[in-house]
Amino acid sequence: KVFTDKVSNRLSNKYSIISEFIDKNIKEPKHFLKVNLDYVDIKWLQISKLVDNAITLEESSLKQRELEIYLNKFNNNDVNVLRVKTKITTHPIVMLQIQENVIEGKKLCLKGLQTAKEINDKELQIIFLYHLTDFLILERKLQEYIDISEQVLTLSNELNKESSYYYSNIIHLVDAYIFKGGNNKRVKKLLKILYENENTKIFSYYLFSKFVSKLGKNSIEKKEILTLFK
Repeated sequence: KVFTDKVSNRLSNKYSIISEFIDKNIKEPKHFLKVNLDYVDIKWLQISKLVDNAITLEESSLKQRELEIYLNKFNNNDVNVLRVKTKITTHPIVMLQIQENVIEGKKLCLKGLQTAKEINDKELQIIFLYHLTDFLILERKLQEYIDISEQVLTLSNELNKESSYYYSNIIHLVDAYIFKGGNNKRVKKLLKILYENENTKIFSYYLFSKFVSKLGKNSIEKKEILTLFK
């Protein structure tokens, strides 16, 4: 799991190769006394990345059905089972986002968020709040998008480990603040986080240039950024 997580988040890798590796080496556990959480997380990430990389929606949906069949062998009374069954509903949520079905998409996000709160799982709350923002953009609710993205960041900072949505959320937040205008100190602080991370540095270039284009000729922030990039 550690290995597949790391290679999946490297921008230099073609995800189709990683997906083939997972298919060849990670098989469904044959023992059903207890759900294998690492297996579920590996497959969940694989399904998510297949959609993100636009490889094939059919392939990701097939893997989703296989994962659902595996999890249906376990009882929801086990909080770990309930957690992962809730977590994997992100795939139908993303499919609804692609279809721009805002009503059903938000309904699934809020249902997942409610379960996450009931079992007091902050990581799960982050996941469903993050996906909820995708539908807020479709509704053109910019300030609500920003507020919830800030809420996601607050929850992420309360975790003992880095959320898989941490940097993606910051990218969304910076983009939203730049579009709105103002909040320059906040934008600078968030851009610094992206710039100093190896995997997100390349995304910071685009956002820095977008930020600069919105700043006045004599802006202090503009001079600082131009100095940073020489």
